Amino acid sequence: MMNPFFNVERRPLFTEFAGKTIRSNNDALINVDTNKIVGEVGSSYKVVTNSEVSALFDEAFDNVPVHTISDHLDNNGSKWRREIVLDGDDYTFLVGNDDACKMKVTVFNGYSGKNAVGFNVSGWRQVCSNGMFGWAKLLTVSLPHVKSGIVEHIRKSFSKKLDIFNEKSKLWQEWANIEFTQDDYDLFIDTREYLSDKMKKRYKGLYEPITNRFNQDETKWGAYNVFTAIATHYTQARGGSHVFSEAYKRAEKLALDFGSFDILKHKDKKIQLSLTT
Repeated sequence: MMNPFFNVERRPLFTEFAGKTIRSNNDALINVDTNKIVGEVGSSYKVVTNSEVSALFDEAFDNVPVHTISDHLDNNGSKWRREIVLDGDDYTFLVGNDDACKMKVTVFNGYSGKNAVGFNVSGWRQVCSNGMFGWAKLLTVSLPHVKSGIVEHIRKSFSKKLDIFNEKSKLWQEWANIEFTQDDYDLFIDTREYLSDKMKKRYKGLYEPITNRFNQDETKWGAYNVFTAIATHYTQARGGSHVFSEAYKRAEKLALDFGSFDILKHKDKKIQLSLTT
């Protein structure tokens, strides 16, 4: 895996035209380890390296117990994510009677000039190392400026998101008590218009092997974790980490859509259609 903390050098960009060398308004950000361009940014753009961001969050979370840390880069190193799974009673919760889950903080940074520094809070299922998705807009914090006082700002922002997460995670507890069969799961897949027929067939085919592999109950919680398992265990990228792949993003979208899926409404609609045809 590429070193996520490679040195970055900034160099001016030029182009040739009519026999002349013309200076671009943009600069190139270069991975010194690979000698490849990882981003093109405007002259006023302030570069914040992955190393700087890592150090900030190490300081901000210095008193928080950590279970695991994993780093992810995209194909050319222009995007970075660090997934920090927290440990301890304050960051561990049960769904159902025995499904232990932990809180996960995902830190992100990039060199494209379009990605702000920031983090989001989500869940992580211990039994299968699945990362749960949820409420991105509510649980994401962007840090457009890394400046004095930012560590304390990160700590306060995390504390606020922690309260929101704890409240929202109660929904997963409710899902663990709602029956949800493979027929219900298939109906959800069939109503996703952005999936091709080939994709729908693949997602339906993954339901049984995933539920068997992770010994999941036929509940809404179990069905939700089919999507988290697909994202975590059944996606690949041609280069770089799978978390930046289109397949991962699609599984993430399915998981997010699933939260607002009204099975009764769609069942009623399906019955009405069958009566009129």
